[in-house]
Amino acid sequence: MSVLIITSTVNVNSCLTVLVNPKIRLEQYVNSILFYLNSKKIDKLIVCDNSSFDYSAIEVINKLAVKNNKKIEFLNFNGSANKIQEFGKGYGEGEIMSFIFMNSELIRQEEFSFLKVTGRLKVLNIDSILNFCEPNINYYQPTSLNPFIKSDKIDTRFYQCNKLMFNEFLKDRFQYVNDIDGIYLEHVYYNRLIDAKIRFENFRILPYFIGISGSTGDSYKISDFKFLRNRFIFFIYKYFNKLNLIN
Repeated sequence: MSVLIITSTVNVNSCLTVLVNPKIRLEQYVNSILFYLNSKKIDKLIVCDNSSFDYSAIEVINKLAVKNNKKIEFLNFNGSANKIQEFGKGYGEGEIMSFIFMNSELIRQEEFSFLKVTGRLKVLNIDSILNFCEPNINYYQPTSLNPFIKSDKIDTRFYQCNKLMFNEFLKDRFQYVNDIDGIYLEHVYYNRLIDAKIRFENFRILPYFIGISGSTGDSYKISDFKFLRNRFIFFIYKYFNKLNLIN
């Protein structure tokens, strides 16, 4: 069983963000939390909001957690509003992760690794993905499935990471993010993994996302046909791109 970190920003204070209505954002966050509370492979959830929103009083979440025998921890704090406004939402996302590692009891208790998902996204096939995950392996997805293009970033929307590795190598890397200059969290994590020669793999199964991009307002939902096509492309990517294992 796994611990899942869900990052949240109900009240937006960052540049390059289209979806800013807090009521709509909260509704999407709650829907995602309820979805993950129904996962058979996740037994612990950490929900952390960097705009001081407190989820602990939301009755429907607490009831479902009790019903499904899940442990859930709610954290919130005031993020560095000026720096998030200056450097972008990737800075805020990284700051949330750093706060969790300093304050979460559940992450402190975790022995091996954790999962992280951007809060308003649902990974519809998360249980199938976790069926093929080993507990101490770092899993990051490529941002492009073109096997002939060398990527310089990894997907930070959903990943599994060794706890000790993240704490030592990635926890503070958000301080190098500058969205305005095109230096995203995806770049700084990838570069640090490569520089430190940290081994990581792709998930065995392509994640199937649904949700709305906060940056563009576009939906991540795609047709079943397009997902099957992408899954085939992902197979080709894994076959040809041997660089997905960093030794």
